[in-house]
Amino acid sequence: MPEPAIPEKEEKESRANRETKDGAGRGDAGGGRGKAGPPEKAKGIPRNAGKTLAILAVGVLFLAAAVFIYSSGSQNVRSSLPGAPGIGTSTGTSTGTSTGDATGDAPTGATVAPAGPNSPKPDFHIGIVTVSDFRNDDTRTWVEELVGLYGSADAGGMIRHLTFPENFLRENREAAEKILALAEDPLMKVILVNQGLFGTYDAFKRIKEKRPDVFLAVSSPHEDMSALSGVADLVVNQDFVSRGYLIPHTAKSMGAEALVHVSFPRHLAVEGISRKLAIMEEASEDLGLGFRSELGPDPVLGATLEEVTGFYEENVPKWLRELGPNTAFFTTNTFHTAPLIKAVIENGGYFVEPEMGSPAIGYPEALGIDPRSLGTDWKRIIEILEEKIVGKGAGGRIGTARISVSYANLHALVEFSRLVALGEVKPRDLHALVNSYEAVLPGADWNVGPYFDSFANKNNNIFLVYQDNYVFGKGLVETTKVEIPEKYKDFFAATARPGGAAPFRIAVITGDGAQGMDDFLGAIQLLKVYGSADRGGYLKHVTYPDEYLNTPELMEELVAGMADDPFVKVVVVNQSINGTAEGFKRIKEKRPEVLCLSGEPHGGAEEMAKYADLVIMSDYISRGYILPYMARKLGVENFVYVSFDRHLNYESINLQWHVIRQASEDLGMRFYIEEAPDPVEVGIDEARRFIADAYPGWMEKYGRNTVFYATNDAHAAPIIKSAAELGGFFLESDIPSTLTGFPEAFDLNLEPYLGQWPLLMELVGQAVSEAGGDGRLGTWVYPLGFIQTSGLAELGKAVTEGTADVRDVNAILNALGAFSPGARWNGTYLNESLSGKPLPNVLLVYQDTYVFGSGYIETTNINIPDKYYQLDVSTPYRPPELPPRTATAGTP
Repeated sequence: MPEPAIPEKEEKESRANRETKDGAGRGDAGGGRGKAGPPEKAKGIPRNAGKTLAILAVGVLFLAAAVFIYSSGSQNVRSSLPGAPGIGTSTGTSTGTSTGDATGDAPTGATVAPAGPNSPKPDFHIGIVTVSDFRNDDTRTWVEELVGLYGSADAGGMIRHLTFPENFLRENREAAEKILALAEDPLMKVILVNQGLFGTYDAFKRIKEKRPDVFLAVSSPHEDMSALSGVADLVVNQDFVSRGYLIPHTAKSMGAEALVHVSFPRHLAVEGISRKLAIMEEASEDLGLGFRSELGPDPVLGATLEEVTGFYEENVPKWLRELGPNTAFFTTNTFHTAPLIKAVIENGGYFVEPEMGSPAIGYPEALGIDPRSLGTDWKRIIEILEEKIVGKGAGGRIGTARISVSYANLHALVEFSRLVALGEVKPRDLHALVNSYEAVLPGADWNVGPYFDSFANKNNNIFLVYQDNYVFGKGLVETTKVEIPEKYKDFFAATARPGGAAPFRIAVITGDGAQGMDDFLGAIQLLKVYGSADRGGYLKHVTYPDEYLNTPELMEELVAGMADDPFVKVVVVNQSINGTAEGFKRIKEKRPEVLCLSGEPHGGAEEMAKYADLVIMSDYISRGYILPYMARKLGVENFVYVSFDRHLNYESINLQWHVIRQASEDLGMRFYIEEAPDPVEVGIDEARRFIADAYPGWMEKYGRNTVFYATNDAHAAPIIKSAAELGGFFLESDIPSTLTGFPEAFDLNLEPYLGQWPLLMELVGQAVSEAGGDGRLGTWVYPLGFIQTSGLAELGKAVTEGTADVRDVNAILNALGAFSPGARWNGTYLNESLSGKPLPNVLLVYQDTYVFGSGYIETTNINIPDKYYQLDVSTPYRPPELPPRTATAGTP
């Protein structure tokens, strides 16, 4: 059974939490800030300020321009609106014009004056939800500033503040309840979620059903932007599209001659990051910059700060030698920012800006400064950092966003939402939104524009923002005045439309790497073969984070939303977590011609089969016979099944252990069940420790001619390690893969070779042989998750092209074999529980098992007796009796 990723997440929780707080992790498109560019009709990237000013200069009336801007696209607006707060340390209202030239001052924070003594008390409240400890930015201080400006709701003012749970990654339902609690206040008219973490969608959906009068806004969403736009009035994110051009443009203006982009597969599957990378590569070529995309360690997959630091200490000097000293660097991960900045300062090269814009993220750590000591006087922060950076000889080589984007979002959106609640501006008034941002950062320009998808379709309540850059030791870089060439505005609209490009799209939804790395790597392989839809290819890959396991409503929206793209003809979901079936149902109701394909359904195969055209899952029945068959062929005398109550109550596992027990007896082996701790209850470390401690006793009890099989993949590593060292057999994991158990058992770093399965088998095989495990340890050469993702997409493509039938077993197995050369597959249809008849769209599949040091066992050629598909499984599980002491403890 596929196991939820909660245990794995416990092991890496602190890193995963940091990553998601950084805003560069799951589902978050990254970010930037900006001012508004000129209006754009059905174009991919909003135009910037220059062309708008030119249009206005030739005599277009202001009113007509404003109407055009509001209806057509983004704009560059710099007027003060009624009720806009005054500015403290600069001019009273922003003119939108920089206060200086290239050496202009960096900005201070907003010091908005509170309402005057004669102003009436507010008759409504504004609810703010923030993370409790946003990495490197002091959210508590930000909220205190807002309370000082607008007053606390508890003391007759406006602001009511709540925070997400500390462990928001796992407590998204609690997060939703916190947001919902704000709507219980009858005076609540605005709810703003700054850093839209998991739980926001669920809460907004329920609030809109109950209180449609409440204005709902979210910034830096970690959940799917398109899904959020259906329940929120306003969604704001960094402009990952425009920055794709502006980052290499700024790098060149700083003196760079090459650009290195550092990311990892999980991030490269995120729409915003992949789109930005595509434009960066194209823009670098056009600007005469050498370009290189490199893979770095992923913190969510276990990379520590020390490992990330070592990665840059080793590679930055190497890249500078290979590409030249005038090389600029960019990373998509905030956790990477400080190590990269430090390496650039020490070795040379350029750093334009961080993925998540803020001078308080990465720079203080790289310079040995406590970020909490900096406060929110952004002008002073720039001065402190500049003194250190210039002092280290890096002046002119290190750039930054001039103010924390999260801070700006919070202040600007509170002010904008306040004006909406007062009825002074409309909820989608781009003019007023720009003005709110410029009020937060006096003397600097912002670019704010609507979000266009890769088909150039505009979403009217998603806005992308970015701001001017600042280069330490050099001054202001007015990126918001850079005219982005037409080709980049139309980059995706031109390349993604069918005709000359792929004639249709295949939408693939997988976990993000932490929840099923094999599934995720299947999508990466498809991207290599068929290309990204963003660049004219077939594949549209979307990831769901681990938290979606507990949020079926959001998964339903994600799946159903795939059919909103008229060019999507196939939707593949692997693994099909709860909410997938409901999403397929909605797709079929709206567009019945779309092919819906499911891998490993979590909510039950029969339920999924009601709406999916095809369901593929591990053949737990056939493997129930094959496992003891392989073991007996290798001379095994005892079969030990390692599990726990939660798993043993699953229908499929209950059936499987009955089959294994019967087959073991029929083949002349003894069968036993050993209960181990559930990793969900005790955590991965404790579960693994139990296995490691128990294994020597199991050798005493059962002897070395014993095979062990665990239903939970967290137990695999200590069994593999112990079997290699002490004796016994481990022929395959529950979901067989070289990435399950073997890296931990033999301390292997396989990350550089992910997806290269034959090479991985060689590396693991060498480790197995050195540990003495030849002939006793096995796995599948190609992991099921990898093949389910890639094979289902391959099948969907063939069916859509008219060359295959979705229910033809041979066509299905051929599609699985397309990405697993050398391996053989077999499959059988699942019988319906009530009628006992085969379900024509649920296929159980398995692959030949490969035993290290011996080769394939050719299990797909085994003739499995029919009796094992018709077993009576009503016998309840009972703890096993101890086996008799025999002379089977010798060497296998």
